[in-house]
Amino acid sequence: MTDHEPLVTVDRSGEVWLITLNRPRKLNALSTELLAHLADALAEAETDPAVRCVILTGAGRAFSAGADVNEFVSGGIAAYLDTGRLQSPASASR
Repeated sequence: MTDHEPLVTVDRSGEVWLITLNRPRKLNALSTELLAHLADALAEAETDPAVRCVILTGAGRAFSAGADVNEFVSGGIAAYLDTGRLQSPASASR
């Protein structure tokens, strides 16, 4: 993956969306940036009345290794304990 490839891809096929975590060299570890892109994709799917199914997968050999522990060093574990980081702007305004 290059720096220009998206962290999350969305393949739309009618009523079904395939959302792929696209950080295979890091085993799709959930960085803050990846989580923001994932939240945006899920919020978009949530507001599209044509979407009936969302499939979440990971590129490469792993779905996801979990939290990106490299971010603990720079941001601290408190950033991951903030459950508000997982809310999309669309769902937070409801």
